[in-house]
Amino acid sequence: MALRSLVRKLPALGARSPMMAPRMGPVHALSPAAGSRLMSHGGTGGQVVYSDDEATLAKQREEIKRMAAEFDQSMKDISKNLDDMDLVERRCKEDLANFHRRLDNMQKVVNVALIVLVPISILKFLSL
Repeated sequence: MALRSLVRKLPALGARSPMMAPRMGPVHALSPAAGSRLMSHGGTGGQVVYSDDEATLAKQREEIKRMAAEFDQSMKDISKNLDDMDLVERRCKEDLANFHRRLDNMQKVVNVALIVLVPISILKFLSL
């Protein structure tokens, strides 16, 4: 008993902040009527009816199958688009490598031309 009262007096580490409101009393289960009112509003705006009859369950199964098929098709489309993007990226990298190789070749040609033409131009200028 003494240990319990000592623990209550110590601040709980990470349990809750000291500014938190005191805990409320015991929580009671909802009545069936209140529970059905809470659960009757679906996320799509329509009422969600929880029923065990076969027609409703069949409709729900069909809807689930349709949604699963749409999801699978979307995943296939996304996978195909990602593969296409990888192909485009690979082509862009290859094109960039080709561009750099051509640029390096042009730079070598320009360097050789400068090495040859500048001394010749200076000699011609001095010979005048």
